[in-house]
This record gives sequence, C-alpha cells and structure tokens, in this order.
Amino acid sequence: MLRFLILVVPAILLAGCFNAPKNPGPKVTFTPKMGLIDMQKAIQSHPRYKDFQEMQKQYNTLVLKLKTAQGQARAANGGPAPQALSSQQAAGLDETLSAEFKSKMTAQQNTLQAQLNEKLTQVRSDLNKQMDEYKAEVDKTYQPQIFNLQLKLKTLRLSKEEMTSLQQQLEQLQNERDAKLAAKQKELQAKMNEAMAPESKAMQTELDQYAKQLRAELDQEGAAKRAQMLAAAPLIPPVAPAAGANDELVGQLNSLKEQMQTLQEQIVQDIRDKTAKVAAEKGLDTVLTNVTVNASGVDVTDAVIAEFKK
Repeated sequence: MLRFLILVVPAILLAGCFNAPKNPGPKVTFTPKMGLIDMQKAIQSHPRYKDFQEMQKQYNTLVLKLKTAQGQARAANGGPAPQALSSQQAAGLDETLSAEFKSKMTAQQNTLQAQLNEKLTQVRSDLNKQMDEYKAEVDKTYQPQIFNLQLKLKTLRLSKEEMTSLQQQLEQLQNERDAKLAAKQKELQAKMNEAMAPESKAMQTELDQYAKQLRAELDQEGAAKRAQMLAAAPLIPPVAPAAGANDELVGQLNSLKEQMQTLQEQIVQDIRDKTAKVAAEKGLDTVLTNVTVNASGVDVTDAVIAEFKK
C-alpha cells in the first residue's frame, strides 16, 4: 500500500524574499512573521485527494489479486496455500481499530457535550434573569409588610396575644412569599427541561450518526491495513502456467503506482502554491509545516483549503 508522502514537502515554505539595501541604516531587530500549516489536513481536504484514495483502493485490490493468483498457482503445483493474516496479526489489528474507535468517540462526545453545556449555560442564565425579576416583583409586595411586622415585634411593647398574632401574620406572609418563589422556580425548571430536550436529542442523534460513519471508516481502514500487511510480504515468484496473467497484473500495479506518485506531486505542489499566495496576502515571511514542537504563528491551513474552492 502506498502512503501519501507528506515528507516530500519542505519544512519551510518561503512566501517571498528581499535584498539587503546597499547602504543599510542602523541595525534593527527583525522578528519574522511566521505561519503554520497542517499538511495532513490540507492534503486530505484537497479536491484531488479522493482520486488518490480511489487509486489506493485499486492498488490494494490488484496486490491481493496478484497474491491470490500466485498462491493458487503454487497450491495447484503442491505449494503453499494463499496467504492470510495470522491470528495474532488479526487480533492486534482489531485491538488497534477498537482503541481508535473508542478514542475518537470519546473526543466527539466531549466536543458535543461542551456545545450542549454552552447552550445549557445560556438557557440557565436567561431563566435565572427571569427568576430574579420575578423575585424582585414579589418582594415589592411582601418585603414592606414583612419588614413592618418585624419592626413592630422588635420595637413595640405588645401583649402576649398581640405578639402571637403578629408572629402568625409574619409567618403567613413569609410562607406565601416562599411558596410563590418555589412555584416560579418549578415553572422555570420545566421550561429549561423543555428547551434542552431537543438539544439533548439532537446531540445523541449526531453522536449515533458519527459512530455509524466512524465504524464504516474504520472497517475500510481495517480492510486497507489487512491488504497492506499482506502486501508487505515478499511476492511469490510467478509460476510458468500463470506467468502471463501475473505479468499483466504486475504491469497494472506499476502503471497505477506511477499515476499515484504523479498525483501526489501535483497535490503537494498545488498546496505549496496556495500556501505561498496566502502567506503573501497575510504578510508572512515563513510558513512552517508539520511542526512537532511548540511554535507560535498564524495558522493558515483553513485559508489554504479555502483557496481550493476558488
């Protein structure tokens, strides 16, 4: 299986250059404006990348056909049966794909949950504002009465019967106020649940769709890796009766390989050209690719990808 060779891209893409003046003035410290690009993302977003993937599938299919033909020819002459993955290889591949599925699903779930929490925070903020406004309106009615009764209980000389009566009135007012606030709180809680229910359902639907798509992609990836592992083993030498058929398959493989390499070069060159254009527009002096250490710069990946659509 041929891999897309990102390493053929230079580590630094220069957007332009300058000539030093003949009579330079005082020395000035110059900090270059640096850009960053994710080449893997740029390559996979290129319009021709799907063509490369299709060629890759054809290449894997031809490799398997060739191995099968050679294996069958050898088996017919008392040789070994066609190759297959060992149980250890198959188990290792399944474990790798399972771990990748779990990792990507967790990341997607975290992303969607963060979006849901953001929506929940907004809804809760709006409802809290409504609750505060309602509480202020209720207090306009109850707080003066409550305050008046509390003041009387503290300042007036009252008989036992009068004090008991005032305390009962105070408790009644406080209970009425608390009951209204509790009812409003319950009403707003129901509104929040109603507002968030569609959001939660949409999140679950999107997560289910992502899981389905991811399984399909990993199944395809698994098939490609199995083909790659089989293709990595030395090809069985052609057997005379099948030599003509094998030669034809080998010729197709070599031709397809050349086409893939040419397409790789075209895609990479196109990304170089688009990157240089974006860098010039943004006034960048350098654009780094495949940065593996901490670096500070302008990410031009999306801008380069946008150039593909023009």
